[in-house]
Amino acid sequence: PLSNLDAKLRVQTRSEIIKIHQRISTTVIYVTHDQVEAMTMGDRIAVLNAGLIQQLGSPQELYDHPSNLFVGGFIGSPAMNFFNGAKVATDGDATKIVLDGVGQVEVPPLYTEQTRAATGKNITFGIRPEHLEDASLLSADARNGSTLSAPVDVVEHLGSELLVYMTAGGKSIVARLDPRSQARTGGTVTMHVDTDHIHLFDTDTGQAIF
Repeated sequence: PLSNLDAKLRVQTRSEIIKIHQRISTTVIYVTHDQVEAMTMGDRIAVLNAGLIQQLGSPQELYDHPSNLFVGGFIGSPAMNFFNGAKVATDGDATKIVLDGVGQVEVPPLYTEQTRAATGKNITFGIRPEHLEDASLLSADARNGSTLSAPVDVVEHLGSELLVYMTAGGKSIVARLDPRSQARTGGTVTMHVDTDHIHLFDTDTGQAIF
């Protein structure tokens, strides 16, 4: 119902609908194709695909713990980065996810058992743009072996942040970086991965592994 409004009026109208809902204090079912509307207005969201409910939960639950690839790609703007063909590598107690031509990510102990159980499966690695940081802005102590490197195609300057679009290993990557980042079109940027917010999916079934 808000799709034909300009951006400013759309935000204002969302706020007015929320106020009405709080005032009348009754259940409202709101149907939208706009995930931003769903996230900002919904107490509980049912994500549907081809008429089937994929996941039901709070906005934060769907954002933090998508149950499958469809939900992971639908919730969040810009959308989650997906890397098909990810491989699990083990070295003693350490477990890593290797992304050919892009980099590798260390798996936190919380996810080690589930990740190792996925060895040999066709898996997809996921990371949201906001969980990538320009490694050059971090201290040596804050960095670990979880980095992705890619040549920069486009940089969008939004004042409070940069949206950096890259391509590496045949994969498109979007990162939401600090405006202090020196990422420039035509250059290469190395990004640190926040491993507390990584996602792993079974590519064949689409279901989340953790």
